Amino acid sequence: MLLTLLVLLSQPFSVQAQAQAQRLPGNHSLWGEVIRGFTLNERKDPRLTPHILWFKKNPDYVNRVLNRARPYLYHIVKRVKKKNLPLELALLPAIESAFRAYAYSPGRAAGLWQFIPETGKTYGLKQNWWIDQRRSTIASTDAALHFLKDMSREFKGDWLLALSSYNAGAGNVRKAIRKYYEAEKKKNRKKGILKAVRKPSFWDLNLPKETQGYVPRLLAFVRFIETSKKYKFKLPYIPNRPLTQQVSTGGQQIDLSLAADLSGLPLEELYQHNAGLNQWATPPDGPHQLMLPVQNVNQFENNLRNAPQQLTQWRRHTVKKGETLSTIAQKYHSTTTSIKQQNQLRSHKIRAGNTLTIPVPMRPMKSYTLSSGERLNRLQNKQRPGKRITHRVESGDTLWDIAKKHGVSSRQLAQWNGMAPGDLLSIGKKLTLWSRPATTSLPELRSRPDFLSKLATQTIYYKVRPNDTLSEIAKKFNTSTKSLMRLNKIKKSALIKAGDTLSIRLDATRTTTK
Repeated sequence: MLLTLLVLLSQPFSVQAQAQAQRLPGNHSLWGEVIRGFTLNERKDPRLTPHILWFKKNPDYVNRVLNRARPYLYHIVKRVKKKNLPLELALLPAIESAFRAYAYSPGRAAGLWQFIPETGKTYGLKQNWWIDQRRSTIASTDAALHFLKDMSREFKGDWLLALSSYNAGAGNVRKAIRKYYEAEKKKNRKKGILKAVRKPSFWDLNLPKETQGYVPRLLAFVRFIETSKKYKFKLPYIPNRPLTQQVSTGGQQIDLSLAADLSGLPLEELYQHNAGLNQWATPPDGPHQLMLPVQNVNQFENNLRNAPQQLTQWRRHTVKKGETLSTIAQKYHSTTTSIKQQNQLRSHKIRAGNTLTIPVPMRPMKSYTLSSGERLNRLQNKQRPGKRITHRVESGDTLWDIAKKHGVSSRQLAQWNGMAPGDLLSIGKKLTLWSRPATTSLPELRSRPDFLSKLATQTIYYKVRPNDTLSEIAKKFNTSTKSLMRLNKIKKSALIKAGDTLSIRLDATRTTTK
């Protein structure tokens, strides 16, 4: 059974806005500039042919991906050019996320560029209750290009190895290079050859299977775009000018429902342009910016000048006996940090009778349809075949245990609840599951060939707990003990101990029968 691999909640951008944009003057196509910036000769390699033929046979898929790129591609292209990088990189989100800002993979990768949390933090992407910049267009693009440029320097300007590192990690690429040199030197010694081993290319290396398909897939996609006329494919029109623009909120936190009113946008469309925002308002400590369609910028800025001085709503709350900052924050859809800052509290200690000023949403929470809570509600309440069951997490619960109890896959259970299989559970968290899991998958992925396995396979990292065994961990993640040992270079006689970190390869196309 093929699992749904991504939490895909983004909706089409306003058709009216797109039509208006096409009527505006100066609408030269962006594609000419993109194609002129292609510099990687490997895109003409004959080994790309099977991938190109797949794109040729699936023009509707390609068209959907490129249409989703409309709001983002101009900004990405300009940033790639500013850093003097190959413009092939501008199309990498087509392979990573199919240009879906709300894409979420089994390996906890999120956004257009599919950053995992740890790498995102390394490259400066904020991830907290208010915001996840892995889904923010500008921030994630800058971080991805910084990462790719670092990898290019690491591998002496070899962009295919840089791309391989983006997918598999620099450590795995370095290991493949070392093995290549060792193997070639061994061959030369056997033949009595004394000359130095030549520098390897991407094609010479024994990289993970996923990466072996990932790099050629991008090159093939680029080649397909470059020679679209040859394949009788019409590139969707994208003007060579910004369709969206960052605007300042005046250095203040702003309720998104107010921002939507000031800009003249539906609230859900405002979220789509600002997919990094998790809640009902921008973060209290910034960034104090919003991304808006260019035709709405003047209206927003003019209305903002005449808006109330306070751009969020506040409520006075009298602390009751037994209440804590965290319970109060949860009640008002806020955070303890925001409440502490607003009320100048030095600690979490509060007393009954104290009065607190608390930021609260201006509309009912259900109005904020693409906040993290409402996205989860939508996902958990989506009607599926079978009996709907709600499970409240108790101490000691794991996804695998819960899934096994109800006869479903731990990966499917994670997908139903907007999680990754390796995510930790918090006590009291509500999980939704269906006793007879659906066998259908996303339309775009039903015909997915092997070379599109990037969206199906991910590596996660698991911290060993007390009393864990390799066999139990393997069962939890539907893999074999041998695979686990091979991936982590564990010898038969070796023991694992609490606190060790194991790499685990997830394949969401496989389900457990336990």
